[in-house]
Amino acid sequence: MSVNPAWRVISILRIPRRLRNIMPGARGPNNTFCFRTGTGSFQQGDFAAGLTLEPDSAMHGNIAPAQVVPLDQYETDLAATRLDWQVDET
Repeated sequence: MSVNPAWRVISILRIPRRLRNIMPGARGPNNTFCFRTGTGSFQQGDFAAGLTLEPDSAMHGNIAPAQVVPLDQYETDLAATRLDWQVDET
């Protein structure tokens, strides 16, 4: 799963149009949302049970399985984090 340290650093093509008052030029679809989870630093390390944060730059990373697992296990581990996601569009 692709992630960024903050929604304001992603491409304006991904930021929903409804946020143009905050991010001029936002052109993403309005049926998408910007979420956040946690308050830690954007550094490689544990993210949740079975998952790690793997930054590939200061502005982008991936949530990856902590070890090789079947796809359905990875999806289950990601889904288990859903209750921690908060819409963050301010």
